[in-house]
Amino acid sequence: MKRQDYFNSIEQRLNLLVLRTKSRGKLNLLDLNIHEETFLENLINIVYSLELRNLNKEDKNAKGVDLIDRNNRIVFQVTSTATIGKINKSLEKLGSEYQGYRLKFIFIGHDVHSKLSKKSYNKNSHVIFDPVEDILDITTLLSEIVHTNDIQKIEEIYTFCKREIPLDEMKESSPSHEVGFRNQMLSKAKWNHETTNDSRYVKREKLVDWLDKNVNDTAVRTISIKGMGGTGKTSLLGYWAKIHNSNIQRPVEGLFYWSFYVERDCNKFINCLLDYFEDSFEIDFGDSRKNYIAIDFFMQRFHELPPILIILDGLEVLQEGMNESSYGSFIDSVLRDFILQVTSARTLWLCITTSRFPLVDILAKREFKEKPITGVEGVEGAEILSNHGINGNLEDREIISNYLEGHPLGIKVFSAAFTSNDDRNQPLNHFNTLFEGLKSEEISDKLDKLLWFYKKNASLLQTQTLYALSIFRKGIASTTWIAICKELMTPVEVSDYDIKRSIGNLTEIGLVLKDTIESKDMYSCHPVIRDFFNSSYLTDEPESGRLVANFLTQSPDSIEISGVASIERFIISIEVLLKINIEQDAIDIYQQRLKRGELFVHLGVPKEAKRLYRMFFDYYEIERRKRTTIGRYIQSDMDIILDFVNPYIEYCIQLGEFYEAQKAISFSESYRTSAVCLRWRATISFQKGGFRDAILLCERAIAMDNIQQKKTNSKSESLIISSFLLFKIYTVTGENAKKLGREIGELIELSSIKEFSDFKIRYALSKLVWAVHSKSKKQVQQHIDQVEEGLTSIKDWYFKLQVHVDLAEAYILVEEHKKALVHVDYVYQKSVKESYPYTLYLSSLLKAKIQYLTQEKSFNVESVFNTLQLSQTNEMPLISLMALDLLLEVEGSNEELEEQRNYYKSTLGLI
Repeated sequence: MKRQDYFNSIEQRLNLLVLRTKSRGKLNLLDLNIHEETFLENLINIVYSLELRNLNKEDKNAKGVDLIDRNNRIVFQVTSTATIGKINKSLEKLGSEYQGYRLKFIFIGHDVHSKLSKKSYNKNSHVIFDPVEDILDITTLLSEIVHTNDIQKIEEIYTFCKREIPLDEMKESSPSHEVGFRNQMLSKAKWNHETTNDSRYVKREKLVDWLDKNVNDTAVRTISIKGMGGTGKTSLLGYWAKIHNSNIQRPVEGLFYWSFYVERDCNKFINCLLDYFEDSFEIDFGDSRKNYIAIDFFMQRFHELPPILIILDGLEVLQEGMNESSYGSFIDSVLRDFILQVTSARTLWLCITTSRFPLVDILAKREFKEKPITGVEGVEGAEILSNHGINGNLEDREIISNYLEGHPLGIKVFSAAFTSNDDRNQPLNHFNTLFEGLKSEEISDKLDKLLWFYKKNASLLQTQTLYALSIFRKGIASTTWIAICKELMTPVEVSDYDIKRSIGNLTEIGLVLKDTIESKDMYSCHPVIRDFFNSSYLTDEPESGRLVANFLTQSPDSIEISGVASIERFIISIEVLLKINIEQDAIDIYQQRLKRGELFVHLGVPKEAKRLYRMFFDYYEIERRKRTTIGRYIQSDMDIILDFVNPYIEYCIQLGEFYEAQKAISFSESYRTSAVCLRWRATISFQKGGFRDAILLCERAIAMDNIQQKKTNSKSESLIISSFLLFKIYTVTGENAKKLGREIGELIELSSIKEFSDFKIRYALSKLVWAVHSKSKKQVQQHIDQVEEGLTSIKDWYFKLQVHVDLAEAYILVEEHKKALVHVDYVYQKSVKESYPYTLYLSSLLKAKIQYLTQEKSFNVESVFNTLQLSQTNEMPLISLMALDLLLEVEGSNEELEEQRNYYKSTLGLI
């Protein structure tokens, strides 16, 4: 009977699927699960007459559900894990976006319904869930099929299952014969963003072989693919991880990919990584995760996590550039801590990164391998040209590729820069015309020539499209892009369709990168393209820059611009206006929309603040060279220094960028050497361990402030701050700071400061710091409440961090460790978020010290070693000494550590 034959075939194939899933699960080969989602999506649609769609294809960050039918308001979770915990976890994740939806589970196994349908589960007020009705398995699915009266439906199911599960192929394939790496990865792979490899990608076998070799080397923990922009670093890793059938034996259990080109926020990165472990490995972190910032929680739980492969793309956006003294070091402390943790791991974690710059923070580690990547070989470059529609003989295409040093992006731009189809058949003629007269051998000059030619011959819509996108440092939604394009094309009318088609062409060529974030398509320029169009277009079309600035500053808050939403558009507008020399408009936005920088303080965004002040600093430095010799200023120059240069110096020092700060101080001092300049230099010397220089600079600043105070009968704020800094230095060097503390109190009494303010708290704080230094618990108890009282009134949030540190040290001395931890956590979280290295390292050590003293299980001596290494890398010897003191307290007698401590004591003049 045909009906029975159909059902027998369906049953055989579904049972084989269950057995195969179970067998592969035992070997941790779970790639089949991804295919099962698609298979079950179609099968359930036929069996139950639904319209399910795979939600993971629409939203990569979807949690708790795999399939959705919006018309029938049903969602499905597909899983082979038949546990109460799995169901409860999914229920917890579903929020108001699924209000009124019915939640169903389909388990790839037998007899799950009978075991789990009678259990009780967590409540969820948003979704409908009845265990008896909504827990399905292969048994219930077969029961539904066998009892259907619709023969056509059974035939349709039979045809579908026969096509999707060929019995002979399934039997012949054995898990033991398959390559472990890719099969392990596929089911537990999280691609947060897209790679840039496409169907026309040219394989680079030598690089892939090098990758395979080092991935299989279990002594390696971090690999860096380093090369200039456009050399195909992202494409290489995309091909290697997604397509190439690598024979990898390294026992990693998952893959996590993140692009910092798309999302620079390191806190988001760590949070998404923790989500990945919860979702893919079903690790229940519980409520404790809410009590910590992401990186701290990750560090604490790291030893419990299974080893995985992490690919981090575009690290250069979070590294110091080539013109910085700390070239290649990370400017984000979260990323630095994460990379160091993985590189030092005892388990077989592996991190593969791409960057334009060297990873100097881990360069000396034995577990680190770096591979400089240049261009493709001649034959490979010829293949890229052919793939992009450039014909001609192989030798001609190799000549072109070799001239462009095999630079993949350059080859693609060359392919896009043809003015006629005839040239495509004789590319060498076009090549000779294009590069005639160019004598430079630098690839950057060749790329520049290519891009100028492309811009000259591309359509107006394409150039306007690229310019609109090149304004932004991060990806933007197509709606924003289209709106700016229309503004730039005025008075020419252009349709959304034409702009979208232009966008599609640019994406196809590879000049524009597309990514999907929270189910939205986001676009960004390739960094090389952005740099070119952002500068060259403004030079040619300055009026377009004014149009863009007006558009951004007048747009409603809902405009989709990534970054710190309330200020990013204003920073972009100022950047554009300064590039086209419309100085007054830029100043107006700064004064009116950013409230003369007060918005930066209110929001606590030092990196964005530094970026803006650097724009003005660079602008005025260039303008100064044009109009005057060094040391001769026009009237407005003092305002420039006070409004833009001095705040820039403050933020540089807070962010630990001392080299940049010192250059800016020299600029400020070329007008006059003020007390504040001396104090900045003293602060830098103090943090770098130059105590004698710091004392001399402070004394000079105090002398200058005294003269100024007598001359103008002014307030004593500057004098108080300089005196307090000297007091802090004295407490470290062991000199008599107590007398200076009393003088600070006298200055406050003599000044016009009456309220308990940022300045007045320094007197109470000096008494507390001296009590801690003297190890007088009685005096600490006397002064600690007064400092606590003044803490809430402090307006300078960076100074506030330092007060929290002093309070933490005081509470540690009097053994009130819980109170100390509250202050330490505050400093640590703020320092991590804003990348303040000095307070970050201090709070890290204090946190470790508290954990050690209270014998907490979370204490990890490796974190102290990491802090030691970071402070050494960033030239902060006082913190290095503090770390060594703690290590010796924990480890006991250690000749190597004692030798290092004596070295630092001698260097700092503390012996």
